[in-house]
Amino acid sequence: MILTVEHEKGTDGEIAICFDTEGLSLLLKKLSYLADNEDHLHLMTETWGGDDLTEAVQGGDNYRLVHSLRLVRV
Repeated sequence: MILTVEHEKGTDGEIAICFDTEGLSLLLKKLSYLADNEDHLHLMTETWGGDDLTEAVQGGDNYRLVHSLRLVRV
């Protein structure tokens, strides 16, 4: 499974969410949960104590890994 959050290096860089089919399924599952619940979820890499985000950068040398993503329904 691949599901990464990556930040383009530089102060105003873009955020990239990279995924394969399994990663997309997991992300959709998490978002679907939030569609029915006013809540938030944390997705983290193994380094940060989670198992939702993978740690291999997909965007190349111009990107750095983000270890934690908080999804918040407001």
